Amino acid sequence: MLPLVIHLAASHLDQVYVPFAANLRAVETIAAPLCFFHARDDESARAVLWNRLDDPDRLVSLAALDALRRTTVDQSSAAAALDRVLHDGATHAARALTAIRSLGVQHDHPLGRALADEVDLARRLVVAVLAVRHGLEASTAVQALGSSDRSRRALALESLEVTLTRTEALLALPLLRPDIGADDRLAALARVIDVPRRDGPAWLDDLVTDGDGCWRSPWLRACATEARSASPA
Repeated sequence: MLPLVIHLAASHLDQVYVPFAANLRAVETIAAPLCFFHARDDESARAVLWNRLDDPDRLVSLAALDALRRTTVDQSSAAAALDRVLHDGATHAARALTAIRSLGVQHDHPLGRALADEVDLARRLVVAVLAVRHGLEASTAVQALGSSDRSRRALALESLEVTLTRTEALLALPLLRPDIGADDRLAALARVIDVPRRDGPAWLDDLVTDGDGCWRSPWLRACATEARSASPA
């Protein structure tokens, strides 16, 4: 039964154009048997999921990563794909944080909430990559970073600094540490990521047009369009 389910879902994903929601359902269809039937070594399932890591919609990539955590990962073949998602997540967060600061939007503003959601999505992608790559050790440490116990947080941070490569740490830790604010996160990411320098109106234009295809979010575009229409001419 499992191979048939995977075959049908994979055929759906191979179509030239598939709406995001359908893509997400197809990935979840493949992921469910891995979770409930513990098909950890199903090669066909892994292959389909790996192919969705570069999906244009980051929520589809996240669903694929969450499913891959339950499989046996071939690190040698997965390295490049995981690196791409990690770098994309950190870059996406840096751009969203820069836009928030340049626009001066607060969290109670629709555009501010939409951009904050993009930062959260980027963080979830980074966490998922580390979980796939480093397993339970990284997942446990990330979870412990949110502890109210200062000593536990310090041990978790130390564990991640030992577990992660230097590149992973530079990209991931600014998003994972709960003890730093948005400005410090952005400053840390800006040391390794080249973020465009734009003023507020230019960021609004970028969010609306998405000319370089970085945002890829209809809701974010709608919020930015509304904010631009409400801005003084």
